[in-house]
Amino acid sequence: MVFESIVVDVLNRFLGDYVENLNRSQLKLGIWGGDVVLENLILKQNALEELNIPVQTVYGHLGKLVLKIPWKNLYGASVEATIERLFLIVNPIAEIKYDPEKEEKMALAAKQAELARVEEAKKKEAEKDQNKLDETFVEKLVTQIIKNVQLKITDIHVRYEDSITNPKAPFSFGITLHNLSVHTTDENWKQTVIQEAVTKIFKILSLEGLAIYWNPATELYSKSDVQNIKSRLQTEIATKSSQPSFYKYALGPINATAKLKLNPKPEGDTPKFSIPKVILNLHMEQLSVSLTKSQYQDMMLLADSMDRMSKGAPYRKYRPDLKTYKGHYKEWWHFAYKCILEEEVRRRRNNWDWDHMVAHRQLCKDYASAYQNKISCKGKVPSESQCIIDKAEKTLDLFNLVVIRQRIEMEVERLGKLEAEAKKSRGWFSGWWSGNSSNDEDLTEGVAIMKQFEKAMTPEEKEKLFRAIDYQENTAPLHLPAEYVAVEGHFRLDRLTLAVTDASELLRACLETVALDLRQRPSANALRYRVRTPSAPRPHRIRAALAPHSHRARTT
Repeated sequence: MVFESIVVDVLNRFLGDYVENLNRSQLKLGIWGGDVVLENLILKQNALEELNIPVQTVYGHLGKLVLKIPWKNLYGASVEATIERLFLIVNPIAEIKYDPEKEEKMALAAKQAELARVEEAKKKEAEKDQNKLDETFVEKLVTQIIKNVQLKITDIHVRYEDSITNPKAPFSFGITLHNLSVHTTDENWKQTVIQEAVTKIFKILSLEGLAIYWNPATELYSKSDVQNIKSRLQTEIATKSSQPSFYKYALGPINATAKLKLNPKPEGDTPKFSIPKVILNLHMEQLSVSLTKSQYQDMMLLADSMDRMSKGAPYRKYRPDLKTYKGHYKEWWHFAYKCILEEEVRRRRNNWDWDHMVAHRQLCKDYASAYQNKISCKGKVPSESQCIIDKAEKTLDLFNLVVIRQRIEMEVERLGKLEAEAKKSRGWFSGWWSGNSSNDEDLTEGVAIMKQFEKAMTPEEKEKLFRAIDYQENTAPLHLPAEYVAVEGHFRLDRLTLAVTDASELLRACLETVALDLRQRPSANALRYRVRTPSAPRPHRIRAALAPHSHRARTT
C-alpha cells in the first residue's frame, strides 16, 4: 500500500532533523507492522535552529513516541499518536564552548536549510498560476483525518537557563504541559471509537497544566548529571492538584476543555444548511497573568543580551575561553584586535586579491555547471558533480548560491522550451509515430494534491480512498448560500486575574466570566462576534459585514 511508504518518508525526514539516535530500519519495520514504539530518543543540539535565535540544546530527551496505524482498516479505525516525557534544556550559545567542527557542521546545515526554504518558496510561487487545488477533496480528506486521529501528549518541559545575561543572579524560564489529549466522542461527549459511517463528527480536547514560569536567581539544572535533570524536569510540572511552590508563574497554569463538532455534509441537513460545518466550544477555568519587578528586569536584560549574542556570533571563534576581564586584559585586547583584523582588514584585502577573485569565479562556474547537471539528469547525480556542489555550498555564501541557482534554473527552463518547440517543428509524420503521450515526471511536484495521489496510488486504492471520504471526481464544488453560517465558536473564561508585584503586591485585577461568541459566513465574507461580561448590564453586540471591494464596514 502506498500510505506506508509516505508515512515512512515523512517520519524519517521529520524525526531525522531533530533526533540523534533514530533507528530508521526499526522505524520502517514498525510502520509496516502498524505499531511504532520509539523510546529514549536524544534530541540534537540544533533542534531549535529553525527559530533563528542564539541558543543551543544542552539536554534533549524524548521518553516515548507511539504511533498506531491500523492499515487493515485505515478508513474506519482510529490512528493513535502518543508523545510522552519531552524534556529540553536550552542555553545561550555564549555559554557553550566553541567547537570548530560542530560550528562548521551547524553553519552548513543552516545554509542548506535556508536554501531548501528558498526553493520551496520558489516552487509555491511557480504553482500559483497552475491548476488550483480541488478544495472539496482536500476538505473531505482533512475531515477524515480529524475523524480518525486520537492524540495524547503528556509531560512536556522546555527550560531556558541563562548565566551570561546576569552572572550575579542566573535566571531560568520555561513552558510546562502536563496533559493534552484529543479524542473522538459520541454526541453526548463520551469517548468512543467510530466503526461506521457517521453524519456528524465529535472531538473533545482536554488541556491540563499549561504554564509559563520565570524564576529569577535560580539554580541551573544543566550543571547536574543527566539522571537528576530528567527527574527534576518531570517532577516539576504543574497539574490540577499540585504545582511546584518555588516556581514563579507568569502565565497559568491553564486548564481548559474544547469541544469540536464537524458537519461534513451541510447540504444533507433538514432543512439544508441549517447546521454550521464547524462548531467549537472552548471553556477555560482560569487565566492568571503575573509579573514581578525582577522578572521584568530579567526580560529586558535578556532582550539586550540576545541582540548582543546575535551580533557577536561571527566572532565566537576568536573569543578567549575566559569568564572575567580582571587579570586578563591582554587577552581581551588581543581578541578585539583579532576580530577587526580578520573580519575587516584581511577580509577586505582578500576580497580584492586577484588570485582569490579568480578562484571564487572558477568555483561559481563549476557550481553552476554541476548544479545544471543535477537538475537536468533524471537519475543519480554523478559523484564528481556532487563533490563540487558540496564544496561550493560549504564555501560560497547564501547570496551567491541563490543567484547561481536562479540563473541555472532559468537557463534549463529556456532550453526545455527550445527543445519542446523543436519537437513540434518535426512535423506531423514524427508525431504520428511518437504519439501524444505525456510524461508524468514533467509535472511540477505539488501542483495539486489530486495529481500527487494519482501518481502515488493505484486505481483501486484511489477508489477506496474516495469512497471512504465520500468524494466523487469531476463534481462541481459545493456552493454555500450567502446567509449560511459555516463556522460558529463559543469561548468562555471563568476567571481572569492580572497581578503586578514588587516587594508587595502593587496591582491586582480580576474579571469573572468572560464570554465570546463568534459566527462566520464565508460566502458573504462576513464575521459577527459578541463579547459578554458581568460588568456590562447589556451585552455588547457588534456585527461587521466585511466586503472585499468595499472601503466601508457596516456596524449595527
